[in-house]
Amino acid sequence: MIPSVGLGWRPETAWLIDTRPIAFSEVIAENIDARRPPRALADAVERGLVVVTHGVSLSLGGGEPPARARIARLAAVARTLRSPLVSEHIAFVRAGELEGTHFLPVPRTRGQLAILVDHVRRVMDQLPVPLALENIAAPVAWPGDELEEADFVAELLERTGAQLLLDVANLHANLVNYGGDLARYLDRLPLDRIAYMHAAGGARVDAMWRDTHAHPIGPTLLDVLAKILARTGPVPILLERDHAFGTRAALDLELDALDAVLARAYAVDAGRAEPTGEVAHYCALPVVDASLRQSLTTAHRALLRTVLEPAVPPPNGFAPHQIAEARAILASRDRHAKH
Repeated sequence: MIPSVGLGWRPETAWLIDTRPIAFSEVIAENIDARRPPRALADAVERGLVVVTHGVSLSLGGGEPPARARIARLAAVARTLRSPLVSEHIAFVRAGELEGTHFLPVPRTRGQLAILVDHVRRVMDQLPVPLALENIAAPVAWPGDELEEADFVAELLERTGAQLLLDVANLHANLVNYGGDLARYLDRLPLDRIAYMHAAGGARVDAMWRDTHAHPIGPTLLDVLAKILARTGPVPILLERDHAFGTRAALDLELDALDAVLARAYAVDAGRAEPTGEVAHYCALPVVDASLRQSLTTAHRALLRTVLEPAVPPPNGFAPHQIAEARAILASRDRHAKH
C-alpha cells in the first residue's frame, strides 16, 4: 500500500470515507458477509479504495488451532474486497468452552511462541494474501514471562515470515502501564516488516491507560508516531474509531494531524538510514503436541474464567487491579455491541 492516512470502515464513518480523499481503509471481517458486503463499502472498493481485511476472532494464541471455517471466512472477505492484506491479533479470545469478546494477551513463553508459530503458518497457508500480526494492549501481565514483548513479537515474525501491523496506541498503553523504553522496544523489532500502523485515542481509566478507540489522539501519541516514522520512513497509518465518532470537524482534525506527521516523515525520508532491528534468536522451541496444547488451554481458561465470572478469584500471580481492568474492558465492549 502507498503510505497514506486511512480510516477504519464502520457504518458511522462510511460517509467520511466517501467525501474525504482517503486511499485505504480496514474492515472487521466478522461484520461482513462476503456474499453481500454493505453497498457503501462495495461501491468504495469499486472506486478504488484499498481495504485491509481485519480479523478479530481467530484466537491465534489459543491452545487449539484456529477453526478452518474462520480462516475460510477471512479469505472469502479478502477476495470479495480485493484486499492486499489480512491482519489479525497476537492474542486469544477463547479457551475450551469459554469465549470472550475482547483480546487477552498470551504468556510470553517459548511454549506459547511455538503454538503461535504453528497457528500463524496454518493461517498463512490458507489465505490468498499475506498476513500481518497486530500487537495488543494487554490489560493483564502474565507471571513468569520468559521474553520481553518486542523480542516475542520479533521472533514470531522471523519464524513465520508474517508482516507486522504495529498498533501504536497499544504499544503506548503497554509502555505506560508496565514500563519500558520506546527506543529500546523499537531496537528489537524488524521494522522493515511493518505493513501499516494503527493510531487511536485513549485515556487513563482508574489505575491504567486504556486504548479506548473513543477519545481524540493526543500529542503524546503523535510524538510516538513521529519517533517511529523517523526510523521507518513513511508507512500507512490507519485511524481507528469505534465509539463516540463525534463531528466531521473533530474527525477531520485527527486525520489532519496524522497527515501532518506522515508529511514530515516524507520530508526527511531522503536522508534516512534503512531500519534495523536486533532480532534475537532463541533456543529451539518445544514440540507442539497434545500436552503443550492442553497446558496452555488450561492456563488460558483460568484467566478467561476469572475475567468472565467476577466471583472467581484470579489465578496466582495476576494483579487484582489488572483483572478488574480486563473485566471493565469486556463489559464496555459488550455494552457497545448491544447498541
